[in-house]
Amino acid sequence: MKKSSKWKSFGTVAMAVFCLLYVLPSFFEEQLPVWYTNMFKSRISYGLDIKGGLELEYTVDWKKAVLDYCVKNSEGITDRFLELWTKKRIDEISDAERTKLRPRLTIEPMRPFSRGKLRLIFTNKDDAKLFGNQWLKDKNINDFGVSSTDETGTNTIVEVKLLDSKIAEIKKQAVKQTLEIIRKRAEGFGLAEPDVRQSGDSNIVVQLPGLKKSQMKQVKEQMGRPARLMFRIVEEKLDVVKKIGETYLPQYKKLYPTGSRSLRYVESDRESGDTYIRSDSKVELARFIRWMSDQRAGKRPVIPSDRMLAMQKVQRRNETNQVTTVFYRTWYLLSKIQLDGKHVTKANVYYDKDNKAYVSLDLDSVGGRTFQRVTRKYVKRLLAIMLDDDLESAPQIREEIGGGRVRIDLGGVNAQEVLQDAQNLVVVLTHGAYKAPVYKVSENEVGPQLGQDAINEGKLALMVGGALVL
Repeated sequence: MKKSSKWKSFGTVAMAVFCLLYVLPSFFEEQLPVWYTNMFKSRISYGLDIKGGLELEYTVDWKKAVLDYCVKNSEGITDRFLELWTKKRIDEISDAERTKLRPRLTIEPMRPFSRGKLRLIFTNKDDAKLFGNQWLKDKNINDFGVSSTDETGTNTIVEVKLLDSKIAEIKKQAVKQTLEIIRKRAEGFGLAEPDVRQSGDSNIVVQLPGLKKSQMKQVKEQMGRPARLMFRIVEEKLDVVKKIGETYLPQYKKLYPTGSRSLRYVESDRESGDTYIRSDSKVELARFIRWMSDQRAGKRPVIPSDRMLAMQKVQRRNETNQVTTVFYRTWYLLSKIQLDGKHVTKANVYYDKDNKAYVSLDLDSVGGRTFQRVTRKYVKRLLAIMLDDDLESAPQIREEIGGGRVRIDLGGVNAQEVLQDAQNLVVVLTHGAYKAPVYKVSENEVGPQLGQDAINEGKLALMVGGALVL
C-alpha cells in the first residue's frame, strides 16, 4: 500500500509540474526563452471581458446576391441567343451584328428581387419557341424554371424563376463566404484571437479582443468593405524575394523572436522549385508582410510600388488524399489588377477525357476581350487569382484565350487533390460573382471589465497553488 501511495503522490506532483509548465507561456511569454515557448505553443485565449477590444456585427444582403446572379445570367442568356441567331461564337460577332440583333430579346429582373424572377420579352415568336426548346439543355439558364408564357401583340413574354434550391444555395454561400472573408481580414491584421461567427439567419458577429485604440478606425473601415476578386500576374524575377529572405527576414526574427517562430526562407521548394517565405501561422506571415511593406533600401522601398507580396494557404496531401502539411507562403506579383471579378458570370467544375477536374468560367463581353488581351501578352506566365489579399490559385496561361469562356487546369497529380482545388476555386470565383453587400448593424468598443488586476490575481493564485501542491 505504501509503495502504491508513493507512486500516486509522484504522479500527482508530476502532473502538477507539467500543467504549470504548460500554462506559463500564457502569462510570461516575453520573459521565457524561445525554445521553451516553441515547446509549449498553446495559449489561453482572453475574451473581451479580460482584454477589452472591439465587437462588430454585420448583416449580409443575400437578396442582392440573388439579383446579381440573375442579372449576370441574363447576360449569358443574351449572349447564347446571339450565338444561336448568328451561328458564331460570341467573340466572332461584330458590334454591328450585336446592335442589330439585341432588340429581338429584352430581359428584365422582376420585383421582389429576392424571388429570382426574370421577364424575357421576345419580338419574334420563333425565338420564344427556340427558348422553350433550349433552356433545359443550356448551362447558362438551367437554374431557372419557366413560370408563365404570354403573348401580347407581336411580343411573347416568358417569365422564368430561379429554382428555390438555387436561391437557398446562393443565400447560404453568400453568408458563408462573407464570414470566411471577414475571418481572413481579421487574421490579416495580425489579430491572433478573432472570434467570427454567424448569428441568426444572415448576420455575422466579430469580436476582436486586445485590439488597440489606434487600430480600431482602420479595422472598422476595412472589415466590412466588399470582398474583391482580382486577377494579377506572377513576377518571374525573384531577386527581391531572395533579398527579403536572406537579409530582412533575419532582422525581423531578431526584432520579434516570439512572433516569428515558424517564419523561414525557402530558397527552392522541393516540389515546385518556388522561392518564398513561409510560416505555419497566417498571423505571423501577415505581420511580416505588413512590416516588409514599410522597409526601405536607402530612399527606395525594398518592394517596388508596382510589385507586391501576397499570401496563400498551402495544403500538402499524401497518396490517400489526407492532409499532411498545412502552411502559408508568399507570392511575388505585379500589383496591377489585370481583370476584376465583376466580369465573371459563372464558374463550374468539369472533367476532361482523362477524368481530371478543371474549372470552366464564363466572362461577360468586356471581361472576355480583356482576358484575351492579357493572355496574349502573358503566355506561359502564371495568373494569380486573388480574393482580397489572399492568393487562391496560380494556373499557367498556356495560350491566348478568347471567346469569354475560360478553362483553368490546376496542377497536381493526385486526382482527388485536383478536384478539391477545383471546387475551392469555384467557390472563390462564384463569390466574386455574387458580391453580396455587407452592412454594419452595430459596433461596440468594450473596455476590460475584469481588468489587469484580475489577471495579476490569477497569476498569483496559480503560483501559490503550484507551490502548495509541490
